[in-house]
Amino acid sequence: MSTIFDLRIYYAETRRSEAIVSSSTHTYDFDFQHRFMPARRNEFMWGAGYRSSDNRLDGTFLVSFQPNRHLDRLYTTFLQDEIALIPDRLYLTVGSKFEHNDYTGFEAQPSARLLWTPSVEHTAWAAVSRAVRTPALSDFGLRVNYAVFPGPRGVPTVLSIYGSSQLRSETVISYEAGYRVQPHHRFSLDLATFYNVYGDLYTSEPGAPIQASEPQPHLVVPAYLTNLMRGETYGAEVATHFRPAWRWRLSTSYSWLSMQMHRDRTSQDSEAEEVEGQTPRHQFQVRSYLDLPGKLEWDSGFYWVGSLPKLNVPSYGRLDTRIGRRFAERLEVSVGLQNLLDNRHPEFPPIGSLEAVEIGRSVYGKITWRF
Repeated sequence: MSTIFDLRIYYAETRRSEAIVSSSTHTYDFDFQHRFMPARRNEFMWGAGYRSSDNRLDGTFLVSFQPNRHLDRLYTTFLQDEIALIPDRLYLTVGSKFEHNDYTGFEAQPSARLLWTPSVEHTAWAAVSRAVRTPALSDFGLRVNYAVFPGPRGVPTVLSIYGSSQLRSETVISYEAGYRVQPHHRFSLDLATFYNVYGDLYTSEPGAPIQASEPQPHLVVPAYLTNLMRGETYGAEVATHFRPAWRWRLSTSYSWLSMQMHRDRTSQDSEAEEVEGQTPRHQFQVRSYLDLPGKLEWDSGFYWVGSLPKLNVPSYGRLDTRIGRRFAERLEVSVGLQNLLDNRHPEFPPIGSLEAVEIGRSVYGKITWRF
């Protein structure tokens, strides 16, 4: 019986400064795992962990946080059992992750997966799992002032979105299935489908106006984050891998996504369901990897992304290419060209008063030394 222990401890410090928000985080993390085989057909794994994160968020008039600092403590444990129902053919993996956080308390995330390999050329799998997105300091203490205008009698009026200490975790139950076939050693085809059911999604609900006196008398019209939406997403992905020659590899993939959001009857957030049009329904890519004489590598890729109708971002295609050479086992030099099809194109909408982000044509050089 083989037994494997794994213990990891780390400390990380991160700082980030942007136009409207700055953040700093100090993280201490402890993680332990134990894997063993209690029986000939069972591989069991369990573990436990603890993470302490000292988070600080500093905002501006547009975005602020109260409180702006919090010590987050996360306790985790998990159990997983992989059972060989039919050795080398049929495997069942069941398990669950359990967490306790400072915002919503106890959370359970179970999962089950079935893997079937009737032959070397064919593999099928199916899975069901539950996951959560727990609130954070940025959700509980948030305030966003997204509009200011003169109100009645010239009194300044501020439209604001507030976080809430009553937020629950957003949840998803995911159903997945896939199939892989490799009829030839130079070609393989992968198919995957999914259906996700979401619950307790965030909406922004209006509250009673507030008279404020600082820094000068003004009226605040608030909206508060709460969990009054649910939804479903479903889709599929097809991927192929083909090797026309020993030195040349091609890969393609296409994905399709459909999203349906539903507000609760009590919700007054008329814009919540617009998230449906903020994710591309179709994405496609083709990538080529060619090994040339003289240790040269030529990689190219074409990427097409569908439009984002609710964000007024049109569909776009992008063509990138790269040539590199390995001079030794640890040294590599490469030159790349990105976005060859147009001078620039938008990929994201304007955020607040900032201009829309547009990706332009670019050239880059890269030197990699591994040691």
